[in-house]
Formats: sequence, C-alpha cells, structure tokens
Amino acid sequence: MATRFPPAMIAVLLALGAGVNFAQEPKTPAANPGAPVVLFVCEHGSAKSVVAASYFNLLAQERGLPHRAVARGTQPDDAVAPSAARGLLADGLDVRDFKPQRVSAADVEKATRVVSLGCDLSSVARGAEGEKGKLQRWDDIPSVGKDYRTSRDAMVDHIKRLMDELAEKGSHH
Repeated sequence: MATRFPPAMIAVLLALGAGVNFAQEPKTPAANPGAPVVLFVCEHGSAKSVVAASYFNLLAQERGLPHRAVARGTQPDDAVAPSAARGLLADGLDVRDFKPQRVSAADVEKATRVVSLGCDLSSVARGAEGEKGKLQRWDDIPSVGKDYRTSRDAMVDHIKRLMDELAEKGSHH
C-alpha cells in the first residue's frame, strides 16, 4: 500500500529540503566522516536510485540517523532523468546537478546496505549476497517516468522499513 503524504507532511518535506541536493554525496569528507552508507542502484542511476537516495537522506536527517545514501547505476545515463528531476524539484529536492555514476565493487564493499532497484548486481556484489541482510531487492517499484508519485511513495514505504531495521540494529550496539 502506497503512502499518501498529507499536505502538512509535504510542507515539512519542502521546508527541510528546499535548495538542498540530497542525492549527491557530501563534497568533503568532513561533511559526515565515517557515516554508514546505504547504496541505491538502478539500471541508469538517474531515476529510481536518485529518488530513493534523496528521500533516504531527507528522512535519515529527520530521524537523526547517521546513515547517508548514494545513488549509482549499472549502465549510467549522462544526467538525471527529467521525470525524476522534475518530481524531486516539486518536492523541494534539487538533483539537477547530480551526475549519475557507475556502481563499482568498491561501492558495494563500503556500503552498510545495498538496495537493487530492478537491476542485476551480480557482477559487482559477489560478496554481498553472503552477508545476511546487506543486499536487498526492491523489484516492485514502479517506473518513475510513468508515475513519479506512485514510484516515490512506494520507495518511501520501503525506506521507512529499512530505516526501522537500521535504527533497531543500531540500538543493539
């Protein structure tokens, strides 16, 4: 069941995200050194992974989680998909300067969690399959280009469950 954001929540999201590029990695190591990384990967690294990383970072900041997300692609496009850029900008998140990047084995290795959004990561995630819970597949996310809101809401539902897991895991340390 997709989350429907009430107007008050949209206002909070817009206020928190206005002018901030949440999908990009911090520009300097000092921005959040040693933060656990959640890696979102889709085929082109320009739509689903960008939306997921943007919302993960927004909600992680809101919840006070130390985790930060990055977006990657298996066959990256040259730029963010227009549908993702428009939808995120309407939500107050500016990703127009984000440049999609190819996922690497090093990205997977460094990540605390790896989320595949409808793509095959077998060439870069060989070791991740063996680590319990590290690799997740969210293959049920609809196309961002066909229906941004439905896609975003489905991702946010998954992200909230993932954050609950991460928060629970963190409370046991």
